[in-house]
Amino acid sequence: MVNKNYIGSLAQVALDYPRRIDALTAQKIDVAIIFQEMLGTAVAAKYLHTNGVPLSVALRVLVCERRKDPSSPKMIGIEKG
Repeated sequence: MVNKNYIGSLAQVALDYPRRIDALTAQKIDVAIIFQEMLGTAVAAKYLHTNGVPLSVALRVLVCERRKDPSSPKMIGIEKG
């Protein structure tokens, strides 16, 4: 499924960055995805910006097609390593 809010060339810029930053950022992204589904892309983008998620990550999350097998939610302080 292609995201209906696809922005084209902006998405390509975001694809060159790492997929995971840390557990807290991963949780923020999970919240933003829910916001996007319920309230729209603008609300999700504002949430990510307000919470210090890098623009490249926010673009990838909000614009690119999602994987069919998303990773499980991350618990803060319980990271494998």
